[in-house]
Amino acid sequence: MKRYIQEAIANDPSTSISYSTFMELALYHPDAGYYMKKGTKIGKEGDFYTSSSVSPIFAETIASVFVRIIDAEAVQPIIIELGGGNGSFAKQVVETWKKDSSSTYQKGHYFIVETSPFHRSLIQEEIHTLEHVSVVSSLEEIKSLYPSFKGIIFSNEFFDAFPVDLIKRLDNDLKEIRVTTNDNEELVDTLCPLQSKNLLQFIDEYGITLSDGQTYEVPSAMCSFIRTLGDWIEEGIVLTIDYGYRDEEWSLPFHKDGSLRGYYKHQLIKNPLQNVGEMDLTTHIHFDKLIKAGKQSQLDFYGMYRQDEFLLKAGLLGKLQEHDHRDPFSETSKRNRAIRSLLLQGGISSSFHIVVQSKGVQKEQLDSLI
Repeated sequence: MKRYIQEAIANDPSTSISYSTFMELALYHPDAGYYMKKGTKIGKEGDFYTSSSVSPIFAETIASVFVRIIDAEAVQPIIIELGGGNGSFAKQVVETWKKDSSSTYQKGHYFIVETSPFHRSLIQEEIHTLEHVSVVSSLEEIKSLYPSFKGIIFSNEFFDAFPVDLIKRLDNDLKEIRVTTNDNEELVDTLCPLQSKNLLQFIDEYGITLSDGQTYEVPSAMCSFIRTLGDWIEEGIVLTIDYGYRDEEWSLPFHKDGSLRGYYKHQLIKNPLQNVGEMDLTTHIHFDKLIKAGKQSQLDFYGMYRQDEFLLKAGLLGKLQEHDHRDPFSETSKRNRAIRSLLLQGGISSSFHIVVQSKGVQKEQLDSLI
């Protein structure tokens, strides 16, 4: 992977590449990109955990919200999951949907969009016994079936892996942080004058202001994606789960260096230029930019919740089961522990937020369903 990036740098007239280009190559290069290669990414044997890897109860609870929305006929019974990972979340949601609302399940369909051939193979292993489920490599495959969309679109830790560009304010001047090589052919940062028209336009359009010395990750790709999604949706709900901050939080001093980092074997790596192609790269997302970009394509902002608050609202506590098992490893004991871990203050749910956007669905109707 490093060689591919070095070639891209050498072929650029500035002998440097943008961070968005670097991330696109490091994560999604068809031969050597982190997500595209074979190898476990999620769980104990991988590089990071997700909420869905804690217990099936997470997916069951989210699925119960989907089922309520579909049963109320607020949208058509079509669910799209963006970034399917290993397929465990999809399997758990579909099994819950089939159990709780068999009639809508039989009429509906669950699509999983996953760009990685390796992950698509893992998903197929998980879902091969399930009906009304398809895994596709791009959203375009679904758009060919539905010129306009009426349903639910869900993602969990999807946007945090989108490529971003890096800018920095120094002495009242905006610079772009790019990637180049040093005399030893190592990948290093370089500061360049900010000349990209696209970046300058984004900064102006979204009203980005930086303090002196602040590094900022420009989420152009995320905003472009959510706008395109909103343009396609006729009647639908977009539910996004991820970690990130609102604008007022990004301005705080401890976010001055930005949030781009890597995860390698469950270790946080501060230098994203290390372990190229071998580790996950991620940023905290800009929730206000996600919301504003959605509004530009008529996606209404319904609400934003901390994940544990949303799970409580969705009825997670009601899934606790009484038991008199003394065995701490019984299925009931493990299930109850998983519920508590998802609600524990300072636990995994405290780091995540859920943003709900909608189009063509009445707010009053959502109030009774979410």
